[in-house]
Amino acid sequence: MPKIRINNAILSYPSLFKKAVYKGAETKYETSFILDKKEHSEEIKTIQKEIEKLLNESFNTTRAKFKDDNICLKDGDFSNKDYLSGKFIIKATNDLQPLLVDYAREIILEKDNPQKFYSGVIANGVIDLYALSNNYGKKILANLYGVQFVKDGIRLGSNALNIQNTINDFDILEPSSFDIPFSDNIEENDLF
Repeated sequence: MPKIRINNAILSYPSLFKKAVYKGAETKYETSFILDKKEHSEEIKTIQKEIEKLLNESFNTTRAKFKDDNICLKDGDFSNKDYLSGKFIIKATNDLQPLLVDYAREIILEKDNPQKFYSGVIANGVIDLYALSNNYGKKILANLYGVQFVKDGIRLGSNALNIQNTINDFDILEPSSFDIPFSDNIEENDLF
């Protein structure tokens, strides 16, 4: 299958420096890309077309006759999460670590930027689709080849810091409150 480039998507649940863990077992490197139905209409059409092609060639069936849970592209309008309304989500995985680069195509290493890829960051991705038939059923899945950091976004999820609510927890201080009294007994060298 041809590789598909996804541009300026929101990442969700990225495990890009380490493999994801499910029920205590290591699985694969993975992320989900959140695609706006209007902004990403071309990418969505390309993905849907490839899904139809794979269903026809691999399973001799169509999308309408295939179980939604077994396809990597999900319609966010049927999710119970408000922020997914008007969006599609595609999950992509790989046994091998994907290429991770910044906006200048410089490789990103975990030791240098462990928090670079988080749920909510804006990123580009390179994926392809494949058909799988095993003991768990027939599926259409996505391989993850690479992710490019584009820019910081608004963090998603229950662990996301709600900045406005937190800011409202602080008082506005007058500059005079910054004066910190020092003891006459402290030498300057004692401070460092």
